[in-house]
Amino acid sequence: MRLSLFCFLSAVILSACTSKPEAGVISEVEKPTFIPDSLRYNTEIWDKEKIRSEMKNGDIVLKRGDGSISRIVVSVLAEEQPLSHCAIVIKKEGAEFLLHSLSSTVSDLDGVQSIPLDSFIRDTRPFSFHLLRHKDSAIADRASDIALYYLEQKIPFDLDYVLTDDTAAFYCTEFVYKTYLEASGKEIFQLSQVQMGEILGFNAILEDDDFELLNRRAAEVTTE
Repeated sequence: MRLSLFCFLSAVILSACTSKPEAGVISEVEKPTFIPDSLRYNTEIWDKEKIRSEMKNGDIVLKRGDGSISRIVVSVLAEEQPLSHCAIVIKKEGAEFLLHSLSSTVSDLDGVQSIPLDSFIRDTRPFSFHLLRHKDSAIADRASDIALYYLEQKIPFDLDYVLTDDTAAFYCTEFVYKTYLEASGKEIFQLSQVQMGEILGFNAILEDDDFELLNRRAAEVTTE
């Protein structure tokens, strides 16, 4: 399973990054997959200043990006709420940035790294930005300290996409999952069965009673 899942994800990412379809033809990898938004998870659109003023240390941010790799992630996971990336907020002692894990195939750095808020939200689809907060601020602060420790350790990106008990490498959800598992002793994401194996999805945290979705759209809003 390790090799097959790695090969599958690597192949579609490499194809999206390097191949150019013929004129008028959309490749299977680049076809956007339509997954209806669930009204339970629809979010208000906040501008970056609103996000900056509301976010706190240890918050988790989820989003769906607008690029081909984000479309691949959404297609592979096929979750009710289509999401493709996540990060942890660091906001203390005058510092303000996000921590996430990216592969060097799509980033100048490999593995756990920091990113400014502006850069993170620049590539975000409308209504796909989710700001979640653990209801215990002590656990959130502990999670941010653990995330900073992983940054200092220069944990590389997990190209195998396999969840293990160690902290040798992290893909994006694995980084946030391991951080909060160590901080709280509880799992916040769940493994999803995909075509070639299992990988951590995003949606489980949206139903987690320990977290609050801060920019949830009002319940009375409908799609009619």
